Amino acid sequence: MFVWRTASISWSLIMAPLYSIQGPTTEPARQPDINDFGTPRDREPVEFDTTTRLRVLDTSRPAEGQGPLYIFNITDPARQGECRITARKLRIDYTPKDMLDDRCSYLVCDQRNQCAEATMFIRVSLFERE
Repeated sequence: MFVWRTASISWSLIMAPLYSIQGPTTEPARQPDINDFGTPRDREPVEFDTTTRLRVLDTSRPAEGQGPLYIFNITDPARQGECRITARKLRIDYTPKDMLDDRCSYLVCDQRNQCAEATMFIRVSLFERE
């Protein structure tokens, strides 16, 4: 006598994809680590009557894998001088008009337009920067 047997096949194996596709993630975008340049008690020294180029991005870091930072704009201008973003958007030129302490705020962004505001604190003196 002949017995007919059927193979048991799992449909989940047949229907399983040969590769997996990663869909959108619910993980929030990583934020850059933006920090002030100087503090109200420890201001960055600049020389009176001279334009000083300040490397304000040295205190900040982009989020991993999100490219270099750049200065987008000045959000709160200096009151006792002038803050201007350099052409490559990597530094701020500060020119004092008075011998008073000053500050200005600026917006820093990464290549994915994740941005945060920072402030630079300035002490104007008659001496050269150290």
